[in-house]
Amino acid sequence: MKDAYFNSTEKAKQSGLRSFVDILCVLTYIASVVALLVKFYGLRYSSNTLKSEVLFTPAQFKLLADHLVPISLVFGTLGLLSATYTTYFKSANRTSIVKTLIYTFIVIPLFFSTFPTMTRFAPGLENKIKPLSFTKDLSRLVAPFHLSNNYILLSKVSTFYSEGRPELQIQGRSSNEQNWQQFDLRYKPGSPSRDLARVVPHIPRIDLKMWYAARSSLQNNQWLYSYAYRLATKEKDVTNTLAPDTIIPPISQMRVALLLYKYAAKTKQPFAGHWSQTKFKSEYLPGTTVENLKFNVKSSGINLTPPKKVSPDAPPSFDRLVSKYLGISSDYIRGLEHTIVIWTFGAVATFSMMR
Repeated sequence: MKDAYFNSTEKAKQSGLRSFVDILCVLTYIASVVALLVKFYGLRYSSNTLKSEVLFTPAQFKLLADHLVPISLVFGTLGLLSATYTTYFKSANRTSIVKTLIYTFIVIPLFFSTFPTMTRFAPGLENKIKPLSFTKDLSRLVAPFHLSNNYILLSKVSTFYSEGRPELQIQGRSSNEQNWQQFDLRYKPGSPSRDLARVVPHIPRIDLKMWYAARSSLQNNQWLYSYAYRLATKEKDVTNTLAPDTIIPPISQMRVALLLYKYAAKTKQPFAGHWSQTKFKSEYLPGTTVENLKFNVKSSGINLTPPKKVSPDAPPSFDRLVSKYLGISSDYIRGLEHTIVIWTFGAVATFSMMR
């Protein structure tokens, strides 16, 4: 994005022809992306439904990755060299040469440490290009600082999906009940009769963490104790993550179940309104009392004391006013479909840049 899109002073300096070329480039880029989606992903709108399907084979994708990854690495390196050259020789606001050198020696190793992430899309490339093996050593060196993500989990998704999609489900019950009641998250698969949620481009954080946790162990996801306890005690910030209109009765016990989901195709019979079939696999977090959950949470050093409420007699302040209206806005947005909200803001921002 160019500064001129957001800075009216810079925008005023641009000629009409330059602005027209900028807009034309943006429209060309959008049209190119749409054309590629139609050609390779069969994107189409039919019967009031946006549909898509993969139109290329794994062998074709590998062939593309084998050619595209090296090109991407070369262009990335050229971009870094260009930025470095500009910093040293073209920048109007030069800082001290010592500071610039320090930044250079920090940025370059970090940049090359991300190469192994790209080469995962083209297995065997490091054997053809020997210097890439050096970037693996760099990546291991900076790994403790979590400066980059190698998405190792995403590359193993298919191995988990062979038996079904593993998902965690929060369940609770009162002291006089035998059956567990499930509490579905807004963007998680829940009741088989419930339509699957539309997520893109929203990234619901708790739902995503649950997706990761289902492929790991409870030992690596101790935060589930806190989540289950706060759900049992009906904390607003936690209950807001559940599907709308979820009713939470008094709870004395909580557990987390590991389920396997297999999805149905609406075009195949019998569909009968069931989007998925579920199979109980195991107890991820065995059934435990709310008091035991509280003990586990406090043992982890988490403070469960609620923040002190501001007295209504306290003098008004700007911070309190902003906090109040942000809370009102947040409560309103939570009741809406988050995906629609994001697309709306995105459309308004795009229109504002191009007007």
